[in-house]
Amino acid sequence: MSTQYAGEFDLDVCTLITSKGLTVDLRNLAYQIDFFEELEKTSLTGSLTVLDTNNLLTEAQIIGQDYLHIKLSTPGTGQTIDFSENALVIYKIDKRMDITKNGEMFMLSFISAEALYNQRIRLSRSFTGANSEIFEKIMTDESIINSKKQLVIEPTRGARKHVVPNIHPFKFVNHLMRDSRSDTNGSPHYYFYETTKGFNFRTLQSLYNQDYVMEYNDGDAGVLSEGLSKTKEVDQEYRRVLSYTISENGDMLTSIVGGLLGSNCVKVNTYNHTYERINFSIFDNFYDYDRINGRNKNLDNPIYTESTIDAEGNNLGSFTDSSSYLHTVHSDINNVDALHEGTLTENQSPHNILHRKAKMFELGSSIGATMRVNGHCNLAVGQVIYMSRPSSSGVDAEYSGRFLIHKLRHTFLVAAKKHEVSMSIVKDSSSGKEVGDNILPKAAGSSVQKIENY
Repeated sequence: MSTQYAGEFDLDVCTLITSKGLTVDLRNLAYQIDFFEELEKTSLTGSLTVLDTNNLLTEAQIIGQDYLHIKLSTPGTGQTIDFSENALVIYKIDKRMDITKNGEMFMLSFISAEALYNQRIRLSRSFTGANSEIFEKIMTDESIINSKKQLVIEPTRGARKHVVPNIHPFKFVNHLMRDSRSDTNGSPHYYFYETTKGFNFRTLQSLYNQDYVMEYNDGDAGVLSEGLSKTKEVDQEYRRVLSYTISENGDMLTSIVGGLLGSNCVKVNTYNHTYERINFSIFDNFYDYDRINGRNKNLDNPIYTESTIDAEGNNLGSFTDSSSYLHTVHSDINNVDALHEGTLTENQSPHNILHRKAKMFELGSSIGATMRVNGHCNLAVGQVIYMSRPSSSGVDAEYSGRFLIHKLRHTFLVAAKKHEVSMSIVKDSSSGKEVGDNILPKAAGSSVQKIENY
């Protein structure tokens, strides 16, 4: 069966397994289903809102210690969100309210089983190998996370030894990200996140070099069918943006504080008693790694101009002391880890921290927008979309082009059989700005008043 209108979906499975051991089919009771994904969040979360006239919370013993099997699909496409095999965990009952004399509405909050298990255990052991291999072991080992979901892993460079000091597995994975460099291009921009499709341990550059999955336009609605509220042009309606809001950006003060414009790290080697100062500048290091346009670097430009801002010839990226870090390593003259036997690479965090801090801040404060579209089950955080936005002069170059999905929310309105997706999209480059005279105007003079007798 083909899709009849944009946002159509089927609720194929919605089964609750309660703490009492009962299996309850909720397909006819579900009111709304939401899934939440974020690039900076290690786990998928969501909620299921239920309209109940059978006193399920009491009779079925739903107490926040339950499991949910769910499967949704976009008709005619083969696209699914499928947790019929890997159950989600209900951990909280929220927003319970009466709607009729014998009926009530309540919300069940759920999370992936791996996230819950992560909170229940701690690691106190050592790992040796490439960081990407260690991540795979943590996620698949039966004695640790034991995930059966799809894992997307980008191989890391070099071999390391880590001693894990009694912390949760995902906290250790966050440490691995800070210490990792891509075996493909040396990028330090690793992210660990979960979508409805599985877990990811990969760099932004691997995301940027994907083809875009959808092309959207901030245009007009399609043609309405006679006597109906659905539209004929399904493909056109999938591409149309239902609502669009530009995010706040361009805060130079917070960019200075966040290390986006300039920063430094002092690497202290406790083995040979030396130190090295590593500097980062938005202009000097802008093209070190691929940005939103992938390998088409000629399309990427800084959001600030490289204009001279003072009589000394400085620009915004000249002040690398604005944000400083200190990091220790223990390695020999060949950059080999001297703490352990073998040829293990030294700690990469001192080289990674400046790029990682700047990038994470950039994604949260650069060019971006929030928008709502007709949903399909293939959309996920970490994908690239192409946005076309008109302006009074034709095309808005700054808010058109390739964008990364930074945050995403799937909303399934069951009674209306309508699927919508709200997403936050960002890009870490500008269409280009002209360099001009930007020196601070000189003040007319100054005066000093001393208070001596009071």
